[in-house]
Amino acid sequence: MEQAKLLAPLGNADAQFYLGKMYAEGKGTLQRNTYAHMWFNLASANGHGEAATERDALTEKMTPTAIQKAQELAAACLDSDYQDCSLGKKPKAVVAKAVVEDTVEEYTADNKATIKSDFRGQSLLKRKQIQFALRKLNYYSSSVDGIWGKRTEQALVSFGQTEKLNPSDTQGIFKSILSKVDVPSSFAVARKKTTDPLELSFEGTCKSYGHRENTASFNQCVGMERYNYKREQKLEQMARDTDRRAREAEENARRRHNKRVLMNIIK
Repeated sequence: MEQAKLLAPLGNADAQFYLGKMYAEGKGTLQRNTYAHMWFNLASANGHGEAATERDALTEKMTPTAIQKAQELAAACLDSDYQDCSLGKKPKAVVAKAVVEDTVEEYTADNKATIKSDFRGQSLLKRKQIQFALRKLNYYSSSVDGIWGKRTEQALVSFGQTEKLNPSDTQGIFKSILSKVDVPSSFAVARKKTTDPLELSFEGTCKSYGHRENTASFNQCVGMERYNYKREQKLEQMARDTDRRAREAEENARRRHNKRVLMNIIK
């Protein structure tokens, strides 16, 4: 279960589905339907084939209040970029500060430019693994997306200075980072481009929430928007069907009444 807790916040649908099953069945943890629903929901949004079925089956056993709570937990998980996913107590994230000693080398603008260039020269998988390791070591708190940014630069520099690494040896810095953490061999796959107006509206909504495109949180946000839309459509259809049946019942009652009146007149 600990491995699943490690991979689930990275958008791994199998790990998310596994956590859903654990919470639903109370294996290795307390049985909690709200947490199970949340992880099934996230796994479904991330493309897991069985998660939606498990979620819908679990929904039948839950109260509307519990379902709403589960939805709020899933939304909080996404909005916090997986920092608040009800996975138990986490160590406080702190930005490691460089040890101020005479032997610590300053990372100049040229050093940082070289690190940036070499980082971008790595494969997407390795860039994500470096960011993942830095996050586990509490140097980095942003998305594991393989994209160079200010926070990635700050994390690499802080790590290099703390470990007293040569700023010119970028490969040595990368190797040192990866040697300290067991990193995943794969991460969430980016969404394919779409021209569907409805899907584009979901993507626009998620961007407005602050999710960056082609990140696990963005993909799952789109999945959540799609799920909520379909659910609303289903509820609206149910309401229309209920109204139709009520009108049909009223019309049938009126016809029976008219028939009885007509029969009385004939008699």
